[in-house]
Amino acid sequence: MCYNYEDLEHRARKRWQHDHPGEGSKFSITHSSGPLIISTKDDESLFPGRKGNIILLGESEVRPGRFGLVSSWNKKLSDAKSTFNARNDSITIKPTWKGLWKNKQRCLVQTSGFYETDKKTKQKYFFTVKGTDAFYYGGLYNWWTNPENADKLLTYAIITTEPNALVMDYHNRMPWIIDQDIQDNWMNPQFNPEELLKMMNPYPHFLMDIIPVKIEDQKSGQADLGF
Repeated sequence: MCYNYEDLEHRARKRWQHDHPGEGSKFSITHSSGPLIISTKDDESLFPGRKGNIILLGESEVRPGRFGLVSSWNKKLSDAKSTFNARNDSITIKPTWKGLWKNKQRCLVQTSGFYETDKKTKQKYFFTVKGTDAFYYGGLYNWWTNPENADKLLTYAIITTEPNALVMDYHNRMPWIIDQDIQDNWMNPQFNPEELLKMMNPYPHFLMDIIPVKIEDQKSGQADLGF
């Protein structure tokens, strides 16, 4: 499951705001060894409907796209329901995904990590890869044409897979994190799609970190870990 995640641009903005307190900061982050601190006023993390950065198959430059895929048959944006995640075990079967898969509408989704919440304690956590500020999820994209004005909109979904040992206590799915060794194959239009499907495995848990998130109440100035 990937409903709420970060990309490099938003992560960098938070770091800057943390290092420049009082300069219009509404959203901040502590040092990497400590918890994330998120303001309740302006959550700039990426959820469906917001724009993230992706790289399309056959390209090398980053493009902005709408998180939440809109299919060609959708008449309006609101017609797209729960199309922000594509399960790895159904992308060759379900109508929303199978045409995109066949047409090699693959992409890389730039990220610095994703969020999940402990359903019992309501504590929010940030999951990231050790030793890096940026990595990629595998994704599928579609250029949607608005029938009202013929405007084109780039939209995308993140592929999910089974959770690893770190994520499984919080959710039964996780975004498919593409290892650097697989990225070249994923972005190669000639690579065997069947082999790509076999590569959609959970990222090793021992290469990831889990960081508790503090929710900062701007009225009181207090931070609550959520316990």
